[in-house]
Amino acid sequence: MGNNVSDLILKTDIQNVTGNIKRYEFTWLLDGFCSSKLGAGTCVSSQKFASEIGNEKDWWQILLYPDGFNHRVDGFVSLWLKKFSDNEKLVTFSCAILNSEFKQLIKKTTHRKLALESAVGWTTFCKRSLIEADKTVLRNGNLKLVFTLDIFSNEDVLNPAVEDYDPNQRLRSHDVCDSMKQLLDDGTFSDLTIAVDSHEFHVHKAILSARSDVFLKLLTPRFRESSINQIEIEDVSKDGVQEMLHFIYTGRLVDEVTEEVLCELFYAAEKYELWLLKKVCSIIAANNLNNDNVLRILSVANQHNSLKLKDMCLRYISGNTLEIQKQRGWYDLMMHHPEMVNTIVESLSKRDDDSP
Repeated sequence: MGNNVSDLILKTDIQNVTGNIKRYEFTWLLDGFCSSKLGAGTCVSSQKFASEIGNEKDWWQILLYPDGFNHRVDGFVSLWLKKFSDNEKLVTFSCAILNSEFKQLIKKTTHRKLALESAVGWTTFCKRSLIEADKTVLRNGNLKLVFTLDIFSNEDVLNPAVEDYDPNQRLRSHDVCDSMKQLLDDGTFSDLTIAVDSHEFHVHKAILSARSDVFLKLLTPRFRESSINQIEIEDVSKDGVQEMLHFIYTGRLVDEVTEEVLCELFYAAEKYELWLLKKVCSIIAANNLNNDNVLRILSVANQHNSLKLKDMCLRYISGNTLEIQKQRGWYDLMMHHPEMVNTIVESLSKRDDDSP
């Protein structure tokens, strides 16, 4: 499968959609997609391309995992746009697959603010079988991807929706959160019990179902004669479940969540599809990196596909290499996760090359 310089075709006519947005349109032709089976976790990357907004220049790269980012999403195509700079950028990124008649097989769009070296995209962009089943898509076994990248001006990043500012919004938000926390603590009108390590949490089906599609499916009595009144959780600790429920009800974590529970919440967030919880955990972990925990956090970020957090860990390690290699965790990482050590070594060796 091709990933050389000629594969990515950047449209030479860069469009100024408005005075505040610059649009880049480009295509990527991947030869031999149909016959290539690289396996989960194998990445095909485009060459880097540059964007310029004012005096700031940023470098970008497409990362494609034809057989999924890891074994949990085996059978899906994973795709991201990665930014190589420390500049904050507000972007809208879309990717489409067209057939030979120029009809869209699939198109996805996302709008994100990117800080530091980070990425935007999809762990499950589409099923690989969906592409292979449409003979009008893979012409001669090749796959053509069409991308659009809108980059907003710095003013939009720094001053989003100032005219919509509501001075009472924060007060109302705190009031709602406090009321929901009280409801969880008191268990008033609860209709479901969650049992963990001989401890019981009295919760509400409607709230859990509204916040998590997994709970919604679990609690919907389509194929049962009676409804569920109790759920036992055996793979998350009591403290982990307590923090998860606190977030489900209030949208926030307690002020001093421990590192042990924080790492556990990554798993709980993915199990119950609480994507905002996962994002919050990533931010907290990134803001509390140190020599003692960075290797463990890196392993968690890699396991749960948190690209931003993984990049932050690699940047931290590259600036504190000698100290971190003395940690016991470094030996454990080499023994149990040699692929992660290879990633660290590659990151260090390419550190200068990644700054064009």
